[in-house]
Amino acid sequence: MRFPRVIAPFALAALAVGASTSAASAASAATTDDTPAHATSTHARAASRAPHVTSSSTLADDQAAGAALTAARITALTAEIAKITADTSMSDTDRSAALSTMNTDLAAMKTLQSTIAADTDAAKALADVRSVDRDYRVMSVVIPQVRLAARADRLTGRLLPRAEAAQKRLQSRLDAASAGSGDAASAVSDLSTQLATVQKDTDGVATAALAVTPSAFNANHAVLVAVRSTLTSARTAATAAAHDLGVVRSALHKK
Repeated sequence: MRFPRVIAPFALAALAVGASTSAASAASAATTDDTPAHATSTHARAASRAPHVTSSSTLADDQAAGAALTAARITALTAEIAKITADTSMSDTDRSAALSTMNTDLAAMKTLQSTIAADTDAAKALADVRSVDRDYRVMSVVIPQVRLAARADRLTGRLLPRAEAAQKRLQSRLDAASAGSGDAASAVSDLSTQLATVQKDTDGVATAALAVTPSAFNANHAVLVAVRSTLTSARTAATAAAHDLGVVRSALHKK
């Protein structure tokens, strides 16, 4: 999709809002903490209905929990793989890394699903159920990190180039129309500041997000907080940039 000569503010805003879509996560009912508070998706509700399992659970309970947990993660990974495969805003390197991790985990979930169903000992089944989250962290690490990387790439690979090109065109039109003063001049100046913030806050973020491992999360559950924080700052700057473009566009229309 191409933007008009002066990038429409609502188009830039749409990119910023799209980048801020929150990652849905599924709740785990096993003895793990793979349960983000904002989980609301269908697979999250399905996982939350799995029986709670402990060392005193029966084999049937363990298998029921394992079936629910693995099925939820298989569904989530399958859907995310399709989205990322089609996401042209991601860099080839980041998409490849994201798909590699998700396809590996998808295969692991299918293997665990079969393994738990075939277990004949409750203790073994319980250990296998616990490994669904402890060893893979599909809901709390893999899907969130992929979505964070995609948002970062959307900002750096799509929004920034278009906004910077629009900035140059706007400045040229302002100069030609002798409108480079007042609110328009302030908006152009602020636009430079906001785009610089987007660039700074997204630099290396996708790589950092995709580098997080389940073991890193097990050691520190806040391991993705810094990534989310910098992306929030970038989205705020992108929204401000959209407003600046609107101010300048309005000033040009009055000329």
